[in-house]
Amino acid sequence: MRQPSTTDLRPIELADGSPSIRQVALLAAVARLGSIQRAAATCNLSQPGATQALALLQRRVGVRLLTRGTTGSALTPAGELFLARTAAPLEDAAEAIARLGVTDAGKALHNLTPVHLRLLTTLLETEALDRTAQALGSTENAARRTAHAIEAHLGKLLERTPAGVRLTALAQPCARALAMLACEIKLAVREVRRATDDDANRLVVGAAQAFGNRLLARVLIELADEYQDARVTVLRESPAELVTRLRAGEVDLVVGDVGEVGGDLAKIRLVATPYFVFARPGHPLNRSTDILVEDLARFDWVGGATGSAREQVRTTLFAEAPSPRVVFAASEGAVVGHFVAGSDRLALMTEHESRCGGLALGKLAFPPIDAGLGIDVVCRADRQPSQLHQKLVQLLREHLDAGQTGPARERHAA
Repeated sequence: MRQPSTTDLRPIELADGSPSIRQVALLAAVARLGSIQRAAATCNLSQPGATQALALLQRRVGVRLLTRGTTGSALTPAGELFLARTAAPLEDAAEAIARLGVTDAGKALHNLTPVHLRLLTTLLETEALDRTAQALGSTENAARRTAHAIEAHLGKLLERTPAGVRLTALAQPCARALAMLACEIKLAVREVRRATDDDANRLVVGAAQAFGNRLLARVLIELADEYQDARVTVLRESPAELVTRLRAGEVDLVVGDVGEVGGDLAKIRLVATPYFVFARPGHPLNRSTDILVEDLARFDWVGGATGSAREQVRTTLFAEAPSPRVVFAASEGAVVGHFVAGSDRLALMTEHESRCGGLALGKLAFPPIDAGLGIDVVCRADRQPSQLHQKLVQLLREHLDAGQTGPARERHAA
């Protein structure tokens, strides 16, 4: 099962200040071709070089822009937002370079660095190379060397005039297109980071129908105490529906007994939940320490919904013994508990279910029955969990562990 990547995506500020054109063009090529290998060829890079460039791009932006699946590479929502801002300026810049007579405009564009773009942008504003050097805190000789490096890719850009060394009339439209591209790259970084910051405080939790309200409420109260700006939405659906919503991006994580999931999802089992036989306090069997199946068959039972794990286990339990009368049947653990409380009826419940309804129920001295059930957290494998997401999982684990370790931590139990 594929787990979420742990690649360090914390934003870094580098001396050049923003992603390079080659990195942005490479991202656009991956989005278009669905393959890093094919995109690397179009950008004149080896596949390892392309992989490294994309990793640095995501590091500079501070957000995951690409995801890898079984069918290739694709943009994340953040990647789509980034390219929505930069794709058109990237094409405009390539066309402007082509109008200079450059044979391979794409290659020339990819060879321009943020340092080159910064010089061209400043030169447009100051209209003279000496003033450009001054504005950049550099020397005129250093600015001239950078300008010559740009001309090695684009052809002649500068001319000497009585007012100083400046851009030629032919070069100015190209410089403006490149300056616009540089501006849009920086704005795209800010826009993606801002959107990600907003998302970091927002969490949509899919809680499977059988998952306890009281436990979830306690966890969310603790979460809100620590993250006061958090906005958490809880959706109650069947596990199958929630997994569909998770894949569609409508839910950030699903909590409950989810079952098998595909490779595009990552599942963590927080706790296994075997079935126990529960009864009301004071039930005649509460005093027994050696209970047999025949003893259980002497009392009425609350069964599970047809085809449910609870009902399958109950049927198997009495396969070789007299079958007891089933008075009620229910799928929700809390409902089952209400049918048990206040009567001598028995039922199969997990420890978690026995606490969900706020009822006083007793676990009989009968061996637990493992039905392969548990409480899982499922998220998309291609998304890096936010701090809010990770904290919620941590609190869920702590509360579930507390519920299994007894009275010493009962104040945390569900």
